[in-house]
Amino acid sequence: MVNKNTNKDIVYFLFPSVIALSLTLSFSSYSANRFNPAFLADSPDAVTDLSYFEAGNRIKPGDYLLDIVFNHEYLRSENIHFISQDNHVIPCLNRDYYQSLGINIKLFADFEKFSANECIDIEKIIPDSVVNYDIEKQALNIQVPQAALDLKARGYIPPEKWDNGITAGILNYTFSGANSWGNSHNNSYYLNLRSGINIGAWRLRDYSTWNSSNGKNQWNHINTYLQRNIVSLRSQLQIGDSYTSSTLFDSVNFRGISLESDDTMLPDSQRGFAPVVRGIAKGNAKVVIRQNGYVIYQTFVSPGAFEIRDLYPTSNSGDLYVTIEENDGSKHSYVVPYSAVPILQREGQKQFVIQAGEIRQNNQHKKPRFIQGHLIYGLPYDTTVYGGALATKDYQSYALGAGKNMGTLGAFSTDITFAHSQLPNNSTSDGYSLRFLYAKSLNQFGTNFQLLGYRYSTSGFYTLDETLNTRMSGYLYEDNQKKPLSYFNLHNRKKGSLQINLSQQLGDYGSIFMMTNWQNYWGTNEKNVLVQTGYNGNIKGLSYNVIYSYNRMMNSGQRDQTLSVGLSIPLQLLMPTSYQSINSTYLTYNYSHNNNGYSTHNAGIAGTLLEDNTLNYSVQQGYSNQGGNYTGSAALGYQSRYGNLNASYNYHQDAQQINYSLAGGMLLHSGGLTLSQPLSANAILVDARNTADVPIDNATGVYTDWRGFAVIPYATAYRQNRVALDTTALPDNVEIEQNIKQVIPTQGAVIKVQFDAKKGYRLLLTLQHQGRPLPFGAIATDKQNHLSGIVGDDGLLYLSGVPDSGKLEIRWGHNASQYCQVNYQLPASQLDEPFVKMTQECQ
Repeated sequence: MVNKNTNKDIVYFLFPSVIALSLTLSFSSYSANRFNPAFLADSPDAVTDLSYFEAGNRIKPGDYLLDIVFNHEYLRSENIHFISQDNHVIPCLNRDYYQSLGINIKLFADFEKFSANECIDIEKIIPDSVVNYDIEKQALNIQVPQAALDLKARGYIPPEKWDNGITAGILNYTFSGANSWGNSHNNSYYLNLRSGINIGAWRLRDYSTWNSSNGKNQWNHINTYLQRNIVSLRSQLQIGDSYTSSTLFDSVNFRGISLESDDTMLPDSQRGFAPVVRGIAKGNAKVVIRQNGYVIYQTFVSPGAFEIRDLYPTSNSGDLYVTIEENDGSKHSYVVPYSAVPILQREGQKQFVIQAGEIRQNNQHKKPRFIQGHLIYGLPYDTTVYGGALATKDYQSYALGAGKNMGTLGAFSTDITFAHSQLPNNSTSDGYSLRFLYAKSLNQFGTNFQLLGYRYSTSGFYTLDETLNTRMSGYLYEDNQKKPLSYFNLHNRKKGSLQINLSQQLGDYGSIFMMTNWQNYWGTNEKNVLVQTGYNGNIKGLSYNVIYSYNRMMNSGQRDQTLSVGLSIPLQLLMPTSYQSINSTYLTYNYSHNNNGYSTHNAGIAGTLLEDNTLNYSVQQGYSNQGGNYTGSAALGYQSRYGNLNASYNYHQDAQQINYSLAGGMLLHSGGLTLSQPLSANAILVDARNTADVPIDNATGVYTDWRGFAVIPYATAYRQNRVALDTTALPDNVEIEQNIKQVIPTQGAVIKVQFDAKKGYRLLLTLQHQGRPLPFGAIATDKQNHLSGIVGDDGLLYLSGVPDSGKLEIRWGHNASQYCQVNYQLPASQLDEPFVKMTQECQ
């Protein structure tokens, strides 16, 4: 068995001779094709048995590592066994293999004539099918007519190919800290821990955080749950802490059981959202995002406009409360609404949720038991209907709705929700809420328009979350905290809410966006208003933006308006050079001005270093017009195989601060403990023992450790994921049998991908038999070490991954006289050379 690289080495080594073979083919109307051995050598004995090639074959029986290409689409690389059948060499592929390719074998009765493991020549079964071995590309091309395929959706992957992964322990950690001194001293620390265990299809997960500020410590347990997929229902079963579905009703935290359909199990062609959080920071600031009362995201940003695109909400919906904490101690907050787009399903498709348990909000809320469910079903004519119900002892709600794809006019959905509520003051209230959602993309103009007449509610309508309060008004606090998070007043219920999202591409001139959210209330003239609009442009790598933000919060009495201008100039525009460090360096400038007359200027330089851009840096200097305050910062970030490290220093007037963070993952498996970058929901464990410091393709900063293990911290569930080693980094004496593999993980799985790395040497062996070179085209095999090769001109054989010693068997025909063997021992004097060269007699 040979590795892919070795195969290609042999191909290029023998290619001139292969061309010669093809030229020896003579055509006759009266006789079969035959090769003339005299064209290759003076004596026919100097050439291997060519009977296989005379029959039109391009390959001899044996095992080959090949790229599998089905109907012109690359699938994977794998070892294929070839056999001789009716004087033709064919790949040994059985019924199950062809069925796994998507061929509908039930359409062809001849498939039933073969046993389960019998090799099948489909060219004799499926008309117009072609199986072709491409010797130059080392590929097996299989083509069948479309009529022979299973009528599955494009991109469909059979569930039997899904991989639940290995038994493993998982830990994701993020630690950050900030220490300030000068006119104030403050030390704060934050630890985020997401741990879990995988056993078969089951996933146990736990999420906890720890905060410390000036010696006051607090642990928060967010959730613990047990989850697995239910393949037959295309759904996920979850037991423990979770969030109720927000598709029809507002989301709340609960402890119980949930069964919810999982659209990720469907192919992309059959599948129908965390939002982008934008804001403007006056200086170096900390951004904290809360959802359902929990901190779900925390990061440090530089002065000017920022965007957070890697949000991972703890539930599918629920408004996001964003707080920007500036270095000077000031804070400003706003709300980013977060809800689903119009509910549409394909004809015959359905989504469902069934959930029951005990409500689990914070200590200031009641904790009743509840049951909730909904069903969404796709009807003909691009129509979807849906309905659901939610019930507790003191609250009952029912919803009905429909959606429609109107083609060029866009898509919409509308529903009505009725609710009966018992309030904290023991009064009861009935009301209803109308919701309208609309979305439209004008692709030809680059426009995406989304209008959500989010809700209009009557004065008697309450959500479940509102009725869980133990009083009619007051402040809400984080558990065990004295500072209030927000104020609520059940006498001022939500009345109407309008959200408009608009983005427009301007071709080479950039893009504009606008987001508006407006919310008013019953019993008061107060309202929440948020408007964000901006322009982004790019000219020859020079990027710039202008962003305006308006924010008005109910009961705050404040109207915050901010204008921001940003500029980023690639250094290579000013200093053309081939140096990578220059080409990845940018000069930056940000200006902001608010309605209180406060203006800031920030200029800096930022870029990346190292060969794979794993080290990033920035240096900034700022100035504000009030008090003539100067600010500055310097930051470094490093993305290593073991985690991500960030550190920064900031100063502002009489205060100074250092921020630092360390984020990474740990994976405990049968081979030990492997450190990694932060892990996503799915991960891939690479096992390439005997290789160290080998990079993984398309995985920045990921290398094998000293044992040969590496963790790719992300993978897409229910989709093919390509895993490949960069073999150019392998030592000369190490060979990988197959350096590209494909895996299909289920949700939450850790997939182990094993690469067989063999330590050995590259050997150029000149073989002679009875005083003459072995025949061209003879097959050499080392069965014990799983090596094979083809003898070239003048008896020259190339092998890779060769051990210090071994035995080769060589055959060039069917007769006993066309066989010999040789015992080899590599000379110690050549083991440090790129190639070991030897000449031996074959007995």
